[in-house]
Amino acid sequence: MKLIMTTSYRLAIMLLASFILFSSCDKEDDLTIENKQVTGTMNYTTTSVVPLTFDSTGLIPLTARIGQSGTGTISDIGEVHMVAEFIFDFTTGTGTGFTTTYTGTNPANSFMVNGNSQVQLDGTIDVNENIISGTGKFSKIKGGGVTIVQLNAQQTAGTGEIDWTVTF
Repeated sequence: MKLIMTTSYRLAIMLLASFILFSSCDKEDDLTIENKQVTGTMNYTTTSVVPLTFDSTGLIPLTARIGQSGTGTISDIGEVHMVAEFIFDFTTGTGTGFTTTYTGTNPANSFMVNGNSQVQLDGTIDVNENIISGTGKFSKIKGGGVTIVQLNAQQTAGTGEIDWTVTF
């Protein structure tokens, strides 16, 4: 009788432990995406333009350090606030040295992006973005993709259409 109770007790403990492990793994899987396409829209505002080099007259900037901030929503990531800085070459239409931080509604959840951009013939700007690190729920995030930016005529604000593939 004692052997049966001990065996039953061990079996019950093993079943309970298996249930707990299974439940915790299942919940983690719900929060994890792998190589998934995410899309979204960002609204940008130019926060600073600091000329770095000028043409021979000294009046027309050839390159500038540009700062931007914005807000938007990215599928499976959620609402984000973005702050970016990069160097823009007005003669080639290229942007380099991007440092961008996307922060979720909880400031502990953020990720950093680097990349480059190129103005297209239609006036849009293709920004190639690579996720390089993250914190909080984005601590293991990786991936990236293209954001197509359309600036207003004054180039002081615009929108961006995000099309990335991410894992986190």
